[in-house]
Amino acid sequence: METAVIVLMVLVLFNFVLKLSFLHIRETMALAIVALLVVALSWPLAIEQSRTQIADWLNNQQQMLDTAVLLTIDTALQLVFCFSMAGELAGEDKSNKQKVRHLLLTHFPGLTVFIVLFSLLVWTIFAFPGSDFQLVAWALGVAIAIAIPILSYLVKWLLPEKDIRLELLFIGNIATGILCIVTTVNGKTAVAGNTQIDWKSLLVVVSVILAGGAAGMATRQIRQNRKH
Repeated sequence: METAVIVLMVLVLFNFVLKLSFLHIRETMALAIVALLVVALSWPLAIEQSRTQIADWLNNQQQMLDTAVLLTIDTALQLVFCFSMAGELAGEDKSNKQKVRHLLLTHFPGLTVFIVLFSLLVWTIFAFPGSDFQLVAWALGVAIAIAIPILSYLVKWLLPEKDIRLELLFIGNIATGILCIVTTVNGKTAVAGNTQIDWKSLLVVVSVILAGGAAGMATRQIRQNRKH
C-alpha cells in the first residue's frame, strides 16, 4: 500500500510540474513562494505526526476514501484544463466566461500537491532525527522553491511543443485517477468479486482514452494546417 501511495505522490508532482510549464516565469515563481511558505510554516503540525499515525491513516479506508474525493476533484479540474487548453492551442474563439474559466484553471495548481509536500516534510523530519525541526522545514521549503522553476524550465526545454506537454498532462491525470481508485480502496470492495467483465466500465475507460488521443491528434492537425 505504501509503495502505491508513493507512486501516486510522484504522479501528482509530475502533473504539477507539467502544469507549471504552461505558466509564465512570474506566475511560476509566485507558486514556488507559496509552496515554500506552506512547507516552512507547517512544521509544527508535521512534528506531531508519527510513523504509527501514518500507518493508521493508510489502513483507514474512510480517510483514504476522503482523500480520494479530493484527488478526484483535482484530477477532474486538470482534465477540464486540458480540454480548454486544447481549444486555446487550436485558436478556438472563447466567450468572456470561457476566458475567465480558462484563466482560473490555468493558475489553479491543485490542492493535492500541497498534501504531498506536507508528506514530504514529514518524511524529511523523520530522516533527520534530533535536528532543529524549524530549520529542516525552512531548508526543505527553500529547496522546493528553487526546484519548482528549474523543473518547469527543464520540462519546457525538453518538450518545447505545448501540444505534447498537454497530451502528457492529460495522460498523467488519467493515470492518477486510475491509481487513486486502486490505492484508496485499500484492498476492499463494495461487492463480492466475480469473473465477469464489466463491459460498460471497460467501454467508458476505452472511450476516455480514445477521446484524449483524438483530441491531441486533432489539435496537432489543426495547428499543422494553420502553418500551411
